Amino acid sequence: MSKVAVIGATGKTGSLVVQSLTNAGFDVTGLVRNPAKARTIEQFANINFETFPLESTSVSKIALFLKDFDSVVFAAGVADLSKHTDVIQIELDGAMKIIEACEQAGVKRVVFISSIAASDRDFWYDNDYTRVYYTAKRTIDKVLERSMLDYTIVEPGPLV
Repeated sequence: MSKVAVIGATGKTGSLVVQSLTNAGFDVTGLVRNPAKARTIEQFANINFETFPLESTSVSKIALFLKDFDSVVFAAGVADLSKHTDVIQIELDGAMKIIEACEQAGVKRVVFISSIAASDRDFWYDNDYTRVYYTAKRTIDKVLERSMLDYTIVEPGPLV
């Protein structure tokens, strides 16, 4: 059975990913900032969770943890796009740490949740509210394209 780490497992997208992977029979571990939140979600009753403060964990520690996983899904995200520091810490630096750690750990497959608008500068470039977020998403997409990882970039539209 393939082992999959889902980063951001309790978020809107992450929880859907965890549910789909679990239903398909994968061995899923959710990596979360708040394990108490994870334990309150009923469909996660049989999921392993690890506390994973992405912004304060080194690449080498992340790589050491991820070495036992076949695949990694990066579904972490910032809910309030006006908090630019959070956007930079999670969407850019956090994602970059995961890419570097996956390369070091030899993870076989990486999936990153991006955004349908990440490659459409006309949509976001002149909007201060979203520019930092979409710049981070686009940058990570480009870094992945240049990496040695076997990757998939998913570009969903908004969740309702």
